Amino acid sequence: MSQQVEDIEIFIIDIVSQRLEVPVEEVPSDAAIGSFGIDSFGAVEIAVALKNTYDVLFVAGEIGVDFTIADIAALAVEKLAEPVDVGA
Repeated sequence: MSQQVEDIEIFIIDIVSQRLEVPVEEVPSDAAIGSFGIDSFGAVEIAVALKNTYDVLFVAGEIGVDFTIADIAALAVEKLAEPVDVGA
């Protein structure tokens, strides 16, 4: 696992931990976010936090409640590696 993926996983775990008011140790990265009671609005909150912190943009509905924290982190890193289209 790359350091960037790990950093983003920790960031997302912290968000989920705060939302659930549980220690970060109780938030595994391999569980679906829906299993924590996070719905589509919570997924949007995670996407917005990632945009604000890492400048990675997700389209509406791209993060599903069946995604794990590890899935979201890997997708974020993949998107960060994509070339930016600055237009003509």
